Order: sequence, then structure tokens, then C-alpha cells
Amino acid sequence: MENSIHKIPAWLKQIQENSWELELLISGGAIFSLFQLSGSWIIWVESTNEFTFFMGRNVILMIGTLGLELLKIGFITHIMLRALWLAMVCVNYVYPQGIQKEKITWKKPFKNDIQDNEDLQRPIIKVDRYCGIVMYLSISSTILLTGMVFCIFLFLSIPSILEWDYAYGLYMNIVVVSLVLYVFDLITGGLLRKIPYVTYITYPIFSILDLFTLRKFIQKSGFLFFTNIPKLKFFSVAVVNWPCT
Repeated sequence: MENSIHKIPAWLKQIQENSWELELLISGGAIFSLFQLSGSWIIWVESTNEFTFFMGRNVILMIGTLGLELLKIGFITHIMLRALWLAMVCVNYVYPQGIQKEKITWKKPFKNDIQDNEDLQRPIIKVDRYCGIVMYLSISSTILLTGMVFCIFLFLSIPSILEWDYAYGLYMNIVVVSLVLYVFDLITGGLLRKIPYVTYITYPIFSILDLFTLRKFIQKSGFLFFTNIPKLKFFSVAVVNWPCT
């Protein structure tokens, strides 16, 4: 039964093996569109000042801009990795006999760990997987950021536009604290969902936010990703590269 669950259907396997053409098309079109959209997004949000004031405008602008930049970086990185992948596929095809180890005459202390007639199959598969990871992280993180923008607009901006004065201060504080805790939970990999008894407090709040932040749509794929990666290595790389965004 377990083998039948994990057996990949032929149609899905074909899509996975031939997805690079579609990936290049999506990445190329997305990069062009995103550079056009970045300026329009900032102008549009700032133009709302002329009509009305609402809470969370600056946060919405910041999160939206961050999402656009993440997509840019993700798709550009994907294009570069896919170009490297394609180059390796080409050279591997041109020289099917593999690496001629005897022609590599390095001297100590340099080491040559190449096997005789070794080809580029393993590096090609590794880069192909990196392409999939970059594409997934770029799109899934943008979906979450889009959901966060929607939540801020729904729970903070709309009440301020409608001028709900009754107990608005208390309501605003509850919403802000809930969003901060939710973001903290996301960053820490669901820490607040793992603490006994605390989960009874966070469950009703996080269940609502999971729906409106669109997390429900990518939760299963997130479980698949984060249960199969070395978390320490992943978060270390993310922290190191965060200033680049």
C-alpha cells in the first residue's frame, strides 16, 4: 500500500522531467513584468494618500515591496541556475565518454577525486533540484506575503477607513499582537504550535490567520519541503542572505 502511494504516475513524471522549458518561460516573463510592476506598486499605494487615511498603509507598502523583491531575486536566481543546468546538459551530451582522468595531471597538495569516465549526471540532477527549490520558495513566500497584506488590510485598514471608534484601541492592539505572534511562529517554524497548553490559546487565532494568509493553500507542500531539508543549514543560509533582499 505504501509503495502505491509514493509511486509517481507516468504523466507527473513526464511533467517533472520536462518542466525546464515552462520554468524558463515563466521566469523570463515574470522578471520582465516584476520590474515594470515594482514602480507601479509604490506609486499606487502612495496615491491612496489623496483619498483617505487608513491604518497599516506603510506596512502594506513594505510587505508588498518585499514580496516583489523576493520574486525578482528568486526568478533571476532560477534563470541563472537553469542556464548552468542547461550548459552542463549540453557539454555532457557533446562529450558522452566522460572525464578523461589520466589527462588531469594535478600535483600535491591538490587532490583529484574524479572517477575515470565520470560524467555530469550527478551535478545536473543536483542543480535541477536547486532550481525547483528556488522556484518553490519564491512563489510560496510571495503567496504568504500577499496573504499578510490582505490580513492587514482586512483587519486594520478597513476598520480605520470605516472609523470604528468603539473599543478600536483595544481591537487594534489585539490584531497587531496576533499578527506579530503569527509572524514569529512562521519564522520559528511553528514554535507556538508545539508548546503544550499554549496551543489552546493560539489555535483559534492562528486558524483564522491561516485561512486569510493563504497558508492553507501551501501548507502541505510546506510540510513536504521542511520535513526533508536540514533546517539548521537552511535557516543559516537564509539569515546570511537576508541583507541581500
